[in-house]
Amino acid sequence: MSSIDTPTSANSSVQLSTVFGWIDFSADDRDRVNTVLDILATPGTVDELGIGTIRDAIADSLFPGISTIQTRAKYFLLVPRLVNEYRQLNHNSREKQSLSEFLEKKERLIRATLVAKHRPDKEGKGIIGSSFGEKLNQGVQRLPSSTYWHGLRVLGLIPDLPLRTLGDTLRQSGAQSADYNYGEEDNADNRLSTVSDKLPYLKPIVLDELSIELTRDEAELLRPRIISNLKNDTLLAWLLTEEGKKFLPRPAKRDSYESSYIDFKDKLPENIRENARIGYHFSRAMRGAHILYNVLLQGDSQANQDRINLYKEHFNDWSKLITEEVPSITWVELSKVASQQGRKVKLETSKFIEGWLHVCEDPNGMREKAKDLVRRQEVSNKGALARLSSSSERERPTKQVGLESLNYRLPQAIQIVSDIHDALTPGWRPRPDA
Repeated sequence: MSSIDTPTSANSSVQLSTVFGWIDFSADDRDRVNTVLDILATPGTVDELGIGTIRDAIADSLFPGISTIQTRAKYFLLVPRLVNEYRQLNHNSREKQSLSEFLEKKERLIRATLVAKHRPDKEGKGIIGSSFGEKLNQGVQRLPSSTYWHGLRVLGLIPDLPLRTLGDTLRQSGAQSADYNYGEEDNADNRLSTVSDKLPYLKPIVLDELSIELTRDEAELLRPRIISNLKNDTLLAWLLTEEGKKFLPRPAKRDSYESSYIDFKDKLPENIRENARIGYHFSRAMRGAHILYNVLLQGDSQANQDRINLYKEHFNDWSKLITEEVPSITWVELSKVASQQGRKVKLETSKFIEGWLHVCEDPNGMREKAKDLVRRQEVSNKGALARLSSSSERERPTKQVGLESLNYRLPQAIQIVSDIHDALTPGWRPRPDA
C-alpha cells in the first residue's frame, strides 16, 4: 500500500505506512485479497472505471483457473507434489510444522535449484522469485503455492479446499500410512480420502532432475486432467487439444485477445463460441471508454495540448472502427456471464456499461453523453478519489491511465498451454508471424 505523508512542519513530514491485518476472515478471503494486491502491482491493470467485474467474469469463462500472476505450467504439478510430500510425513512431523511452513521451506529450495540449473536472465524464465537467486533465507511474499492454489482447485488438481483448511486437516489426521483405507467416519482422516483421490499420480520431487520445463510424462498427466475437469467447454480446454493447438496465437499477438479472436473465431466449437464472441466485443467497446477517460484527465491546459491531441486522435480512430462494426453484445448477455461465474455487478456499473454500448452506435454524435457517462462512472467507482471530480485538484498524467487492454489473461494461458504442448511435441512452436 502507498504511504501517507502527514505534515508536521513547513519543511518536514512524517511518513505513515498502511498495513493489512486479518480479523476473522476466511482463508479464501485472504487468498482473494492477496491476489488482487498482486494484480494491482502490474502496470496497466488499475480498473479506474469499475468494469473489472465483467472483465474477470469473461476471463473466468474463457480461461478458468488462470491468473495474471501465474508463469509456467510446471507449478501446477510442483505444488500438489509438495502437498503430497507433507501428507506422507508421519503425524509427529506434521505436528511440528504447518503445511504453509513446510511449503515455504520447500518452495525456496525449489526456486534456488531452478535458478542454479537455468541461470535465468532478467526475465526469469518464469521461475517465481528468481530475483532472489539461490538464497534460501529470502524469498517472495506470494509463494507459488499461494499464486496457483485457486487455479489448482478450479482445474481439479487438488482437493477443493483453501490452503489453510487443507493444512489443518492434514495436521489433525492420525499416524496412518498414506495407503490407509479410510472408513466412513466423518473425521480428519476420512476427509483426507479426497486428497488421495486427487493426488495418486504424483511422484516425489527429485531436485537433481528438476527443470522448469514439463517432462512428457508430466504433460500427459496434466493435459487430460484439465480437459476432463473443464468438460472441454472453455477456450483453455480447446487450446489444449490438437485442433486448438493449430490456432494458438502467434507470438506477436499473444497480448491481444481481439487480434487472436479474429484468427480463431471461425474454428471454435459451438459450445465456446458465444463467450469468446462476447469477450471480443466487450473489449472493443470499452477500449473507447478508457481512451476518452484519458482525454478528460488532461483537461484543457495548453501545456498538455500534445497529449490531448494524441488521445483525441486515438478516440477518433476508435470511433471509426467501432461504427464500422458496432459491438453485437447486450447488457443482458454480459450480466448472464457475470451471474454464471458468481460475480455481482454494481447497479451503477451496469447502467454505465449499458449506456456505453448505446454510445458505440454513434460515438461522434453522442460525444457529450459519452463524456458524461465516463465522468459519472469514475466518481461512482472511486468516490472521493475520483480524478474527474469537479472539486479535485490533480496532476495531469504523463502516460495512459487505467486498463490498457482487456486480454482476459490470454498471455498467461498461452504460456501454460504452450508449456504442455512443447513437452508433448518437442520442437513444436505456434504459427510463425505473417
